[in-house]
Amino acid sequence: LAGTGGGGVFRMDLGTGIAARPGTTGLLAQNLPNPCTSTTLIRYELPVTTHVTLRVFDAQGHAVAVLKNAVETAGPKAVAFDVSQLASGVYSYCLTTGARSESRRLAVGR
Repeated sequence: LAGTGGGGVFRMDLGTGIAARPGTTGLLAQNLPNPCTSTTLIRYELPVTTHVTLRVFDAQGHAVAVLKNAVETAGPKAVAFDVSQLASGVYSYCLTTGARSESRRLAVGR
C-alpha cells in the first residue's frame, strides 16, 4: 500500500503494518554518533502500537544488551545506549516488531 500523509509519501507492508518513507529501508535509523565511545542514540519510528524488542549483538551473535522489550505506542522513539562497558569493535542492533526485524551496525571505538 502506498499513499500520502503527514506531509510526505509513505508505503506500508500490509502483512506487517510497518510503514517506511521512500529512500529508507524501514523504520530503524542509523545510530548517532557512529562510531561512538560513550553513549549513542538509536532512533526508530512505529506506525502503530506494537510490541518492540531492541537488542544489541556482538560480532559472534551473542546478545550483549536488551534496550527495549515492551509494547510501545505509535510515533518516533529514541533510546540512549551507554557503550562504555563494551569492548571496541563492531556490533549490530536489531529492532523486532511483530513479524518484521531490521538491523544496523554500530561501531565502538576508544
